[in-house]
Amino acid sequence: MRIQPVLALLAALLLPLEAAAIDLLKKAREIADEVEASVPGGQGEEQAAPAGSSDKVETTQGASSSGKARTVTAKAGFTVVLPAGWKVGEDEPGSFRADLGASPGVSVSVVVNDYGDADLARASRKANLDRARQEAKDGSIASYEEVKLGDARGVQRIENAPGDAGDPQRITVQAFAGTVGVNVVAGTDGRRFERNREALLEIVDSMSF
Repeated sequence: MRIQPVLALLAALLLPLEAAAIDLLKKAREIADEVEASVPGGQGEEQAAPAGSSDKVETTQGASSSGKARTVTAKAGFTVVLPAGWKVGEDEPGSFRADLGASPGVSVSVVVNDYGDADLARASRKANLDRARQEAKDGSIASYEEVKLGDARGVQRIENAPGDAGDPQRITVQAFAGTVGVNVVAGTDGRRFERNREALLEIVDSMSF
């Protein structure tokens, strides 16, 4: 049996799969960057929540450690428990946003995208986990952990405190369920991050896809 022609054939078959995986990883990162960019740094003092606001999504009453809460079923295809004082902002197919009414600039954003291939989605999840491990090792993020949000499994990162307290500090999650990829960004500016950290983590932990 001639080895060289066989190796050449295998290489020709594998190259398209490798290119597709690279394209998927680039697309996932671009989506994550878009979501991160949508979270405002949040300058200024805390303000009272606007009166007369209402949500246009299905809600049911629930409870959380933050007091009175409600469960929101979003058009993006998931549920989330919002503590008292949080308002649904954007709720469009494939995306969702909620803000702390008394503190503009404290927010949670979600983008859901169907990649169309479960194998590539799994490869992206593994690559994302490997990247988070390296980022934690070299100190470019504060911490990471593997998480499960309902059927979606992935990686949660917590960013380092920014050099300028007015710059954003965020909790991010990239997770996958089947062919669907989920990108979550929860954050505010550096000066308000620690006092809102537990509420942000509670909201992220309550998500179910």
